[in-house]
Amino acid sequence: MADADQAEPRDPDGRAPDLVGETEAMLHDAGRRLAGGVALAAAGLMHLAVGGFVALTGLLAPGWVTALLVAGWVGAAALIWRWRRRRPLVVLLIPFATAGVWFAVVSAGQRLLDWSG
Repeated sequence: MADADQAEPRDPDGRAPDLVGETEAMLHDAGRRLAGGVALAAAGLMHLAVGGFVALTGLLAPGWVTALLVAGWVGAAALIWRWRRRRPLVVLLIPFATAGVWFAVVSAGQRLLDWSG
């Protein structure tokens, strides 16, 4: 029979701690934070580049179109921030989607509404 001093440590609920499970959970959380940080940095830089084009839309399109595109760009930036940890791979696609919307709007405006640059 084992001594009380050599007994397995217990948590307050009387259960033996699952150190392997806790370690795996801590590593998983650390990995998610790292992936979120890398995705945020990469997506942030790409999104800033797209923001330059969105800001210059005023040279090609009416002011109301530029205001809508800027509002969409700000909304996409908020989405990048919100999804940075839960969906880091999707976050990397958001700047490409924003650039695609910008290109489609400007191209359609030039063809259909005769915007000139």
